[in-house]
Amino acid sequence: MTPTSWPRRLWLVGLALILTVVLFAAYGHRLPAHPEATESEEADPGGGAHHRTRLATPLTEDPGLTAVLARASSEPVTWAGSPAPREFSREAFPFTAIGALLTCDFDVGLVGVECDEAPCIIALNGARGMGVSSCRGWTDSFGSQYVDSLTFDVTCDDGSTRSVTVLTPSGATNYTVSPQRQEDVTGRMAVRAKQWSAEWCL
Repeated sequence: MTPTSWPRRLWLVGLALILTVVLFAAYGHRLPAHPEATESEEADPGGGAHHRTRLATPLTEDPGLTAVLARASSEPVTWAGSPAPREFSREAFPFTAIGALLTCDFDVGLVGVECDEAPCIIALNGARGMGVSSCRGWTDSFGSQYVDSLTFDVTCDDGSTRSVTVLTPSGATNYTVSPQRQEDVTGRMAVRAKQWSAEWCL
């Protein structure tokens, strides 16, 4: 490692965090990978134009994931009333998670962060989410190498396919969700990911 590599990395992390703050302020508790590309314009045969959202539809799901979705609660999991440790909180998690991933020695393929309900979840390309266990920045930030995760395969409207892993740090549920709703978290993660997947092809 050269003497200038660490200052350069810290400068890049700082720049990325500034960008994250700007995006988070503009888009609330959801940070898509391409927030500016939520809709596309398609020509109308009549000479006008209409807007459509590019869609991603789930491919064949394994029986275990199908079962999770079938048992999932239809009620969103609200945030617990007691304050969570800052790194798991709705306000800080996007910055903490993205900052931690930027320190990894591999491309994590960030898709986005979603905090619409508890706990916050982060989406990464393919099975790369499993790699965060070897990323010291992640384990230092969240105190554990373990994650709770689900992997989805989707097909985009152009026929291409994409695999996305949705995860949250192990332990986040205990701090952000009331005991009465903790058993609903895995199912709700699956529901949230399936709804969110419409944005993964943008």
